[in-house]
Amino acid sequence: MLLGTIAAVVVVARPAASPLVQRDPTTFPNPIALKGEFTGTWKFLGDAFSTPPTDTDQFTGSTNASLWAPDVTWIRGKAKTNSGSYYMYYSASSAGSQHSAILLAKSTTGLPGSWSDMGIVVSTDNTYNWNAIDPHLVIQGGGWYLTAGSYWSGIQLLAINPATGKLNSSVVTNIAKRTVNNGAVEGSFIYECCNGSPTPSYNMRTARSSSLKGPYVGQGGVASIDGGGSVVLVSHDAIHGPGGGGILYDSDGIYAYYHYLTNGTTVPVLGINKMSFASGWPVLVA
Repeated sequence: MLLGTIAAVVVVARPAASPLVQRDPTTFPNPIALKGEFTGTWKFLGDAFSTPPTDTDQFTGSTNASLWAPDVTWIRGKAKTNSGSYYMYYSASSAGSQHSAILLAKSTTGLPGSWSDMGIVVSTDNTYNWNAIDPHLVIQGGGWYLTAGSYWSGIQLLAINPATGKLNSSVVTNIAKRTVNNGAVEGSFIYECCNGSPTPSYNMRTARSSSLKGPYVGQGGVASIDGGGSVVLVSHDAIHGPGGGGILYDSDGIYAYYHYLTNGTTVPVLGINKMSFASGWPVLVA
C-alpha cells in the first residue's frame, strides 16, 4: 500500500466512522488520508494545519519546515457519547539535533485545516541526555503518559495532565535504550494487551511489562534498558527497514502498521499485518 513519502505513520479509530491515518511529509504540512475501511487504498485529503504553527520555528530553523512523527488519539467527551476531540502530539526538530520539541494540537473532527495549535509540551537541547521527538500517548486507568525519545539515552516516559494535555511532572523515566550504535532507538509505541526516513537497518522489536513504567523485558529476559527486546519484524525478501508504526484494534482483530522500503525505490511504503497475541507475545500472522 503506497502512501507517498512516509517517515512516520499513525492510525486512529474514529467513532462511527472510518479510521484516520496521519503521517509526516517532506515539507511543512501534516497530510491526512482517510479511508472507509482500515485496509485498502487510502485517499489524501489535505493538510492538518491551515497555517504553520509559529512556535515550531525555533526548533526547525524555518517557517516552512517538516514536522515529524504525529501521534493522534481520539478522546471521548465526558458524556460518553460519540462526541470528543482528537489530540495530536508531534515533533519539531532538525536532523541530528537535540534542540527539539514535542507539541500538541487539537481538533473536534480530525479533518484538514481543523487543527488548533496548543503549544509546546516539552523541549530539549544539548544539555539534556535525551531528545524530545517521536511522541506516543498512552492512557491507562485514567492516567496519561507520553513516550518519547530517540538517540542519546533512548525512550522516555513522561506523565501528562489529562486536563491540559501538557506535562504533569518534570520527572522523566527511561524505559528503553540500546547498548550499541550510540544508543539509537526510536518510534516507540505501547499497546496494552491481554488482561510495540527508514533505513535498511531498521527493525521492529517488542518488550513487555506488567507495569506501564516498567521494567520491560524481551522474551529472553533481558531488560529493554539493557538492550533487550524480541524481534517482531526484520528486513526480508523485498521488505527493508520496517519501523515507525503502531497497533490498532479493529472490528475483526488486531493490526500492526508500519513503514518500510521496498526493492528499487526510496519512497517508503505503508505496511499492514494482522497480529496475534496467542503466545503472549505479538506475532504477525497475515
